[in-house]
Amino acid sequence: MASLFLGASTGAVISQDKLTVESDLEVTGKATVQGSEVVTEDSATSLLSSQFVAIPDSGRVRVGTAFEVRPASQAANNVYATSMAVGYNSHASYNSFVQGFSNYAHDSSLASGVGNFSKNISAVFGWNNNVNEEAEGQYPRHSLASGHNNYILGSSSFATGTSNTLQAYNASVLGSLLMNTSYSSTAVGQYNYDFSTVIEDEDDTNDGNRNWYDLDALFTVGNGSSSSTRTNAVTTYKNGQTTLTNKAWKTDIDAADLVPAAPTDVADTTALVVEGDTLLRGGVRLEKAQGDISMGAFGPAE
Repeated sequence: MASLFLGASTGAVISQDKLTVESDLEVTGKATVQGSEVVTEDSATSLLSSQFVAIPDSGRVRVGTAFEVRPASQAANNVYATSMAVGYNSHASYNSFVQGFSNYAHDSSLASGVGNFSKNISAVFGWNNNVNEEAEGQYPRHSLASGHNNYILGSSSFATGTSNTLQAYNASVLGSLLMNTSYSSTAVGQYNYDFSTVIEDEDDTNDGNRNWYDLDALFTVGNGSSSSTRTNAVTTYKNGQTTLTNKAWKTDIDAADLVPAAPTDVADTTALVVEGDTLLRGGVRLEKAQGDISMGAFGPAE
């Protein structure tokens, strides 16, 4: 047991299990306070000079430069230097801030709410959101999630809503149960059909989640009904083609094919594809007499 030294000028009184200090108290080493003790007035000033202060029954506050425990699995309820945690079972490391219940913020990040995780200069607000927990090293980073149960693995990306999954850089999702793996793209609605280029090599930095490919999705409006039936009302490709789909019409034509019509190659000049009946309540004008107008069966091309 470590020794306790009280000098004549300390003004300390020991009575049974109680220690009363009636004058200034300076802590220059490690100090652990157990029970329901409360730090009041300016007494915290002397505590800041110590390496570690823990008040288990008073919000689990940690102050100082205790860098010996870094993984979240081993460092719950702690706060590292220049960081702050408010609430229960929360952890903040390296210039981070957490507030609420069971939140984790690492490497200059912010987490507020319940059960959130934020890493690499990112932020989360809400319940059970996860931003860049699986990042290896300092990238990806700079992302934001709000709402419930959203997952992001990407840089400069944004997710809001419920149960969305975003695994792309400079991308966004707004809605529920959406997926987005396409670089610099946006998905809205619910249960969208998502697609992006995957290069079959050992370099995952070549894939469509970090690079621009003309046949990848730029904008999707999801109107699916389940994770096994994902459909889009609007699909815009990065080459400019937009496909408008009425899923009732397409199901009636081919129940097994709800995938939006895609351009065949980057040289495809099609700008608009309409998968469904079209009602035009005005005139149709061809600016120049060029190209062909074909009439045929009302249905997808064979």
